[in-house]
Amino acid sequence: MNRLVNIDIIKFLSIIIMVTDHMILVLMDVQLNALQTLFFSFVPLCQMGFLMSSGYLMAYSFNKEKFNKYIFRIALFVILFVLMTILSNEQIIASGSILLNFALSTAISLFFLYRNKIRDLISFMAILFGLNIVFQILTANGIRVLNDVMANYPYPVNSYSLYFFLGIILFFYRDKIKHIFTNSLAKWLVIILLILYPFIFAYGIFVNDYSYYQHLPILLLASGFIGIYFFYTWEKIKLPKIIHQGIIKIADALLYIYVIHYIILFGYLKGMNLNWWQLSIAVIIIILLSIGIRQFVSYLRASSKRLAKT
Repeated sequence: MNRLVNIDIIKFLSIIIMVTDHMILVLMDVQLNALQTLFFSFVPLCQMGFLMSSGYLMAYSFNKEKFNKYIFRIALFVILFVLMTILSNEQIIASGSILLNFALSTAISLFFLYRNKIRDLISFMAILFGLNIVFQILTANGIRVLNDVMANYPYPVNSYSLYFFLGIILFFYRDKIKHIFTNSLAKWLVIILLILYPFIFAYGIFVNDYSYYQHLPILLLASGFIGIYFFYTWEKIKLPKIIHQGIIKIADALLYIYVIHYIILFGYLKGMNLNWWQLSIAVIIIILLSIGIRQFVSYLRASSKRLAKT
């Protein structure tokens, strides 16, 4: 497949913001300062980037004849979710990992892609978004039980899945909707949304609580619009080769970086009272190690394929 520079950039920025977010969580005091609060308000954009780019790439490379590959991917996400949770000393029911959601979003998407029912996926996505609004209204009126379950990162199918499905739909309708996101009006709307984003993050139908923010309907719409806009904006970008190669290496190792840094930061380094520079050096080593492991795994796969042909 050809490289998609816009997807590379989205994945690169998403993992960098996510790692920075987790570094701050390890370093921060109990009370967030103003700058940390402002930074955290933009974190949903990197979560959107993770999921939207993953959905798009799944549709981009989908092959019915490789059904087993997707089943293996789903199983891998579940296994990694369990391992990350255990090694990070978290509880399954309250894990901070979104990998279980990746597994379930992939499984649901596989059902629609295999049958080539993209319009049905759009309808399903609309139903989920409608349920999201219902849950918000119930929560605003003191009925929290459903939203308490749906707000937990691991559990299906929460609002994160909407971003994954959006990526799939974007792939199939990218030419039809391109004109909406490539004019000056869209540019100014995105600028306004980015300025207002911290306020959208903080306030919805009810005031933001931890891990409820991904359910705020306006935040979901704003994040999706911003994500699609930059998908088209970065589509034709020309990066210097050395920079693009660095972005590609990190983007390709995204899953490795996510899993390894999460386990080490939350399972081992949290509580060690490291300063910013010590933690930064540790994270750089983790990223380089993740890239090396990813390249080694790719080498083993290529070698096994060559042996299979001989």
